[in-house]
Amino acid sequence: MSAGAAAGESVVEQSLALSHVDFMQVAGLLGEPVPRHLRASVAVYPRRRREEALAASRQSLLDRAVVLPGDPPRVPLSVVRLTQVVCRPALTVELHRAAGGRWAPPIRYAAAGDAAVEVLPESDGVRLTPFHSDGLLPRLVWRAGVEKLPKPAGGPVNVPLSVLRSAATAREALAAVGVPEDAGAALAGGDLGAVSVLVRTGAGRTGAELAWAAGSGYWLVPALLTPLADDRGAEPDDDATVQLAPLDGVELIDALYHSFTFDR
Repeated sequence: MSAGAAAGESVVEQSLALSHVDFMQVAGLLGEPVPRHLRASVAVYPRRRREEALAASRQSLLDRAVVLPGDPPRVPLSVVRLTQVVCRPALTVELHRAAGGRWAPPIRYAAAGDAAVEVLPESDGVRLTPFHSDGLLPRLVWRAGVEKLPKPAGGPVNVPLSVLRSAATAREALAAVGVPEDAGAALAGGDLGAVSVLVRTGAGRTGAELAWAAGSGYWLVPALLTPLADDRGAEPDDDATVQLAPLDGVELIDALYHSFTFDR
């Protein structure tokens, strides 16, 4: 494990870096279901390469005491709890960020009771950082880069979805309906933030979505413009009109909080 601290925090945190193969093997020892985004692709390897990758992973886990020797191998309690929260969360939050229309791999958060884990993507794996679930909002705000910006002047505006999909027309059209130039540039350039939330309940699952663009203040945007829309099924109608709503930084932070604390 390695130590790290979130910005603005004085406590030193412990984190655990695992390759996807590592995580799959630890979860397998515990009989835990591996989330789709953490499944290793070793199944497609030629047999010899697959065996080599699994053997190297097993040795790495033993060398770092992530797994303890034995027959069968044993997993320390701290790693057991970390894995259980990631594999069977009651609450899952995904933070997506885009620059120039290119979406980075999402940062994920898994929580169950008072335990939460940040699943930070790294090259060929993830870094898992456990923390108390009360710290989810501050950590999400920090990772999203949300600041306490003032609210843009004016009220909500309505624009055709097709306008927002075209960088060639977006800035001019947004300026015409009163969206400030800096926010229009962010929208036209595809500079967006988005959060998706999935909550497991007794009756099944429910969720929420939130997306925004930033300028001198923030503008809520339709989730149709983000990766959150990928699994919706029906194609959105580009002739539809969507609303952009201005809000200040405190309101955005409050909206993020309510996205994963709604009545469920």
